[in-house]
Amino acid sequence: MVLVRDRDALVEMLTLDLGQVETLFTHFPAKVRLVFFNTCRSLELAQHITARGVVDFAIGVEGQIPDDVAVRFAVTFYRQLSEGLSVHAAFEMAGLQLGNLETESRPRLLVAAGVQPDKVIFATAD
Repeated sequence: MVLVRDRDALVEMLTLDLGQVETLFTHFPAKVRLVFFNTCRSLELAQHITARGVVDFAIGVEGQIPDDVAVRFAVTFYRQLSEGLSVHAAFEMAGLQLGNLETESRPRLLVAAGVQPDKVIFATAD
């Protein structure tokens, strides 16, 4: 994972390993429930932090995903979450943006043990 820190006019890029990513999300003031790694080759990160129960949900991609597809997927996913769909339903709806993309290029939803993605809703529809 690459973390970009922006302070004033300076931008610093740091490469983080699995343990550092775990530490990053473990020490937020409130539990981070969902992490969306909207980038290529991020599946291992998503698997790591959900397997350890650091977060309830993580989305990652095994291979490469085209930028335009990744953006469309993310926009749809977040829009569906904001409209009151469950994490599972929002993920499925966003999947409609992927077309015939190869399996390794498709985002995957990872879920921590005991968490039900079809029951978790982050926003209520108005």
